[in-house]
Amino acid sequence: MNIPSEISIGPLTLHFYGLMYASAAIFAYFFTVWLAQKKKSSFSSTDIADAIFWAMICGVLGGRIWYVLFYNAPYFWENPSDIIAVWNGGMSIHGGLLGGALGLAFFCHRSKKNFWELADLFAPALAMGLFFGRLGNWVNGELMGRVTDVSWGMDYGDGENRHPWPLYAMAKDFFLFFFFFFLSLKKSFSPGVITALFFSLLALLRFFAEFFRAPDPQLGLLWLGLSLGQWLSLLLLTIAFLLLFLRIRKTDFS
Repeated sequence: MNIPSEISIGPLTLHFYGLMYASAAIFAYFFTVWLAQKKKSSFSSTDIADAIFWAMICGVLGGRIWYVLFYNAPYFWENPSDIIAVWNGGMSIHGGLLGGALGLAFFCHRSKKNFWELADLFAPALAMGLFFGRLGNWVNGELMGRVTDVSWGMDYGDGENRHPWPLYAMAKDFFLFFFFFFLSLKKSFSPGVITALFFSLLALLRFFAEFFRAPDPQLGLLWLGLSLGQWLSLLLLTIAFLLLFLRIRKTDFS
């Protein structure tokens, strides 16, 4: 990759990760406002902006805290100042999703809004947010794939031909965006069905995508030869399936 991971303008340094977070937030705002108007939702542009603020703040905190605690605790115990260096990578998608959901729940509780209706509106934009995050991984040369002999493999600097895993993840997220973009235009689903289906499909695709990603070197593969990301995806899939079952019972398909 020839794209610099940071750009210096005088004393100011712009990190590519920061630009990706900003891009995700801007896209989420304009797309979700458009979708809310298209679906004649009661959520205003101000509601959506406030919700994005809390979801982004809590999502970044959740993603970083989860990574620090469950992915590389010994390193951060020895290097506590690196905990805040999110621009160097090291975010857990599962922790980010949990943190973002808590931030959204906080906003809805404070403003007395329906959590499931708002979560359904955000589902497509969330997929694009994940896309921007993986683009950041790609530019930073992170999350290398497993060794392979495919012709489109790449060398991450270790002399091995590896799957370009961030590109696979970006394709997955792009698919999720368009799938839920069109699905969200339907009006026959009860609140929460879109959200539950989104997390079910996300977890399932992430589980299989992990077979092409090299496991974190400090963790390796765990029980049954699965990575930590796969076990967390199975947990998310179980919770999402249960939620989907509970929410779909309230949907009128007539």
